[in-house]
Amino acid sequence: MKILWLDINASYSHSSLALPALHSQTEACSRELFDWCVVSGTINREPSSSLNEVISHKPDVILSTLWLFNHNYTIRLLSRISALLPNTKIILGGPEFLGNNESFLYSNKFITAVFRGEGEAQINNLLKALCGQKKLTEIDGICMLDNTSRYIDNGCAVVSSFNKLSPPENSEFFRWDKAFIQIETSRGCFNRCSFCVSGNGRKIEKVDYSNLRQRLDTAKARGIKEIRILDRTFNSDYKYAIGLLDIFSEYYPAIKFHLEIHPAFINNHLKRRLETLPDGLLFLEAGIQSLREDVLEGCNRSGSCDKALEGLKYLCSLGKFKVHADLIIGLPHYYYKQLTEDIATLGLLGVDEIQVEKLKLLPGTKMRRDAVDLKIVYADDPPYEVLQTSCMSYSDIFDASVLSKILDNWYNDPVWHTSFREGIKRHSDFIETILLFCQKNLVLNSPLSIIKKGTFLNDFCKKYYPDISPFISEAWEKAGFSPHKGAGKFARDT
Repeated sequence: MKILWLDINASYSHSSLALPALHSQTEACSRELFDWCVVSGTINREPSSSLNEVISHKPDVILSTLWLFNHNYTIRLLSRISALLPNTKIILGGPEFLGNNESFLYSNKFITAVFRGEGEAQINNLLKALCGQKKLTEIDGICMLDNTSRYIDNGCAVVSSFNKLSPPENSEFFRWDKAFIQIETSRGCFNRCSFCVSGNGRKIEKVDYSNLRQRLDTAKARGIKEIRILDRTFNSDYKYAIGLLDIFSEYYPAIKFHLEIHPAFINNHLKRRLETLPDGLLFLEAGIQSLREDVLEGCNRSGSCDKALEGLKYLCSLGKFKVHADLIIGLPHYYYKQLTEDIATLGLLGVDEIQVEKLKLLPGTKMRRDAVDLKIVYADDPPYEVLQTSCMSYSDIFDASVLSKILDNWYNDPVWHTSFREGIKRHSDFIETILLFCQKNLVLNSPLSIIKKGTFLNDFCKKYYPDISPFISEAWEKAGFSPHKGAGKFARDT
């Protein structure tokens, strides 16, 4: 029996762990019964090319995982595959199926079944069902329509011992050719954020240190330079976190690590260890979401704003690692003016990157279930973005989305970061003024080159904030751009 894994990613650099994570759990007897193949691509690939490649394999079963950004592309592709291969079974998993799947199955009857939960727990039972040794309708996590179109829902599957799973790297399908790899060091989260699929009360389980060392040895031998640690809250257990940092430091400078940290829970023990780590070992994503207490309380997030701000200030003061902080547009009780003030606060602290993203009402989350009571209007198709709240109009959310692009183009660009940050530091109206200037000049309607970014920023500051122009000219010169154009020309003229 031929199983085809349809691997659709958002971009080439990102690679889903789903296939190797599942395949590495398969029993030897199952591997002998099934011929596995893969068709990979991105959401930007011409669908007809993916379709032609899948059809050429003539698979008996297609497996795939769906999430926010590949959902629409994958479903459209699968509907065409089903039309050409009507006898092929299609079974899907992934975050998109953590909620109620009944309406999805009635709307997409070409899908055989979907799976809710942790696939490693049931992959061998699923394979047995495909070859007739078990009933698909009796497998934990399976949701499907039976022969009478009756909806069957078998709950949510959970792995019984996360640490005993065979690592994804053991699978022949693990991708070692990407710019980075991902390693999941824990599963579950102590936080109960109502907008997050991890806030479901699952027991927290961790990979033991010896297991992790073996995996890092393999990665190093393979020449991997960057590892992104998948851990919902890295420092929820500071002792375990310190142990991980000890291990990470052993692999420096060969490997650098990217991880998420909750700045409100950085205690003195963890501080002392962070201070002794090599410069550049870590890239830290500091979970902020909002700097307003009532906003965090409204979405069930642990950790006070004062503590989070204190921790973030500490991380920035170290000067040893890049620090990324995020804010979420459209959380309950969050006003547009508060969001812009929080952006300015993060800028003044000196975080290296500020990410501002719209709230997404994900399937299976409490916030999605409570959306009507919370007066949140959201798109009912992926990526389920917020459209309006009781505190933000659609116009507010649109403006906030433009601010997100402005930050990505200038604040988060290392070349223009200092100039933009000086604007925030020196002028309380800098953020709002550049927003209006961008909208008036339609400057963000198409991608900007690094030189166009500098030219625009220079033109803007010459008009409104001339005291920032020298910083732009200095950045222009350091980047090696022509002294006869843009900010270089301005520097010579002055």
